[in-house]
Amino acid sequence: MDLKEHYESGLKAWEETCTDIPTHTDPNPACFSGDTTVTTWEQGVTPMKALKICDKILTNKEKQTYENVYSFGHYHQTQKADFLEIHTEDGLRLEVTGDHLIYVTGKASPVRASSIHAGDQLMPSGTTVTKISSTAKEGLYAPLTPSGTLLVNGDMIQASSYAAVMQDSNDEYAYFQDGTKFLSQHDGIHMFLSPYRIWCRAALWIGGASVCQSYNEQGLPDYVAFGIRILQWADQQTLS
Repeated sequence: MDLKEHYESGLKAWEETCTDIPTHTDPNPACFSGDTTVTTWEQGVTPMKALKICDKILTNKEKQTYENVYSFGHYHQTQKADFLEIHTEDGLRLEVTGDHLIYVTGKASPVRASSIHAGDQLMPSGTTVTKISSTAKEGLYAPLTPSGTLLVNGDMIQASSYAAVMQDSNDEYAYFQDGTKFLSQHDGIHMFLSPYRIWCRAALWIGGASVCQSYNEQGLPDYVAFGIRILQWADQQTLS
């Protein structure tokens, strides 16, 4: 059995042990537009639509840290989606879906883009949001890095690799139904993706990257789609 077959067999067995978890996956996309840019080690400023697995992208400007893209949490070149356009005083324009997590000054963890308002300051640059509009485009991209973060649009805006999948009313933390605070949305997803992250990085090392660049009709890797189902199920649970 090769690496890909072993991965698929393990995922199938895992799913079969969780028959009470809903099969529905939220179809709402959560990612960047293809025109959002990152800085790669190899080519400099690069639009998301040209980014590839194994590309090294800048994740920490102060330390000049570059990390490999080991997979995409969402990758669909033709799917249409509505994006928020977050405009800043420096003339930047971030195109991102409402559930994607963005770092804002004064918050310990990244928040939903839909919760950001004019006057908020985006990390790490501290640039101030001046207005928020919307646009519709084709293409959805959410590159995954080992740290779970990346810098976009001139390295002025720090974003999570992830999107919130729990409680639309909450922008930063996940809570149980009884109101008990659990984890930040970002940390919870980062922890859940640990096995997938380790697997993909190992696969890249031994030349088996194809196991981490297969996507379903929605543009989601199987592991990510299954993870969304589990997190949505957990969102309905209580501690009592």
